[in-house]
Amino acid sequence: MHLATFVHISDLHFGDINPTTGENTYDAMAPKIWANNSQFDGLLGHRYIALKRLAEFFHSKHRDEGAQLIVTGDLTCVGKDEQFDTANEYLGALLQPPKGRCLGLAVGDWKDRAVPGNHDHWPGMSWMFGGPTPALGTHFPHLPFISPPIALSTGQQLRFVGINTDADVWPYGRDRLLARGVFHNQLHLAAGHMANLGLPCRNEICVLLLHHSHEWQGATLRMTTASRQALNTFIAEQSIAVLLCGHTHVPYVGSNSVTHQGSTIEFLEARCGSTTQWDIIPYNWKTLWGTRPKRNLQANTLIVHRLREENREIKWRAETYQRKPHGFEKATGPNLEDELTVWSPP
Repeated sequence: MHLATFVHISDLHFGDINPTTGENTYDAMAPKIWANNSQFDGLLGHRYIALKRLAEFFHSKHRDEGAQLIVTGDLTCVGKDEQFDTANEYLGALLQPPKGRCLGLAVGDWKDRAVPGNHDHWPGMSWMFGGPTPALGTHFPHLPFISPPIALSTGQQLRFVGINTDADVWPYGRDRLLARGVFHNQLHLAAGHMANLGLPCRNEICVLLLHHSHEWQGATLRMTTASRQALNTFIAEQSIAVLLCGHTHVPYVGSNSVTHQGSTIEFLEARCGSTTQWDIIPYNWKTLWGTRPKRNLQANTLIVHRLREENREIKWRAETYQRKPHGFEKATGPNLEDELTVWSPP
């Protein structure tokens, strides 16, 4: 029996809108810099066709399955107030990129299942060092958050917990430069809020929303060791069944586990790639040597999550979809889909 559907998007990277095309605008030096350095891919900005295909996909799933929206960070390129406003218009209502081309998801409560990313903490310019603009606090005033429970027809409840994995990053330090997550204080606060609510509860399924990935182990983009260790304890102590994240622009779905006080706890991580950022090098870009950049960008992706009841158990299934020329289509390959039993009768 079908219980719920969620469309999970991440790393939208809204930039400044070109009023004629709806695409992101660039300064004159941008192609020369970004075409040669993958570290700046997060500054590529949104792509109009990706916004259009996402809107078509989401409205179809909302109409057919009652799908709700989940957003796991990096709404903006550099955290500029206007970029937050653009993201809010697109997600919560209808955006008008160029005149006569309105599009958007029209999800009025999108912030109830959304967290910010590292780019959203930037100071509103391409220079990453510095504190965030006021728009971050305006759009995400309460972090961490514990959502009201969503009742399932089987009698159980679903609850989202959202944390800010950049909350403890010093804005002038190495972790900001390497886009690492530091957030142990967020876990401390979230655990306190959950205790006040009497959580974890046997009949609740808890889902953690965060930007950084638990499973990513690269030199950049990862969680710091201390924060990851704290997260392991949090997952076990708070009975977290599912982690939903983004950040790396590389999609991943897989079952994982942590061991705490002699017990092993299994959870599902679903890491969404970039959903609406430019996923090809713009056609007119050249390198410093006048050639076309050879590197390829990760394709736009999103993840569809479905809960269903089967033999008195509740299953959570996550499937990755990739943007193709005619829309988002189910992707195939390793670590792109998985399923986990997230509730069983005692």
